[in-house]
Amino acid sequence: MDYSERYKADLVSALHNVDSVTVQRVVECLREARSRNRRIFVCGSNNIGAAGAQSLVDALREAKPNKGQRLRILNLNVQVPLSPGRDADARQRDRMIVEELKTFAEPGDVVVGISASGDPMSVLNALEYASWINCRTVAITGLEDTRIAGVATINLSVSAMHSATLQDAVMAVCHMIGYGFVDSCTAEGARTAESGNG
Repeated sequence: MDYSERYKADLVSALHNVDSVTVQRVVECLREARSRNRRIFVCGSNNIGAAGAQSLVDALREAKPNKGQRLRILNLNVQVPLSPGRDADARQRDRMIVEELKTFAEPGDVVVGISASGDPMSVLNALEYASWINCRTVAITGLEDTRIAGVATINLSVSAMHSATLQDAVMAVCHMIGYGFVDSCTAEGARTAESGNG
């Protein structure tokens, strides 16, 4: 079997093994945050985590406001410089997301951390701090991210044989959550409109 066939098979397998019940739990957590006017913070590690965070935030923002309830969401990676740097710069970046949370997060908010590999300190620090101040925490991780998974209220793990398919599967999971949220909000709005006309 050539690489492209192995890649497709691995990606299909990774997505097939994603727990749909946990995906729905994440969507419900985000819907509850919106209904209670809580903030949602999203952060990711390295390029794929940052891309996943942006993708999730963009998808969630497509949801129409419900009865004046705007989605209060912030991609924390936008605040953190992603340029490669020295070790001191890396340590500083590891703390920057936590510093943003210290400024803006409150108990009852939701913090989503995304990692495709290796327990990155920036996401781990963010989820530990968020848990400490009683935020709900969600981790979207590869199977190697055991410390991050252990900190989160809800953990959605993705398994793949190759790092490239793992990264693509993590992005697909971000789309599942984001557009699952949009779809559920659209359905809720339609039911509300229908009951108002009845």
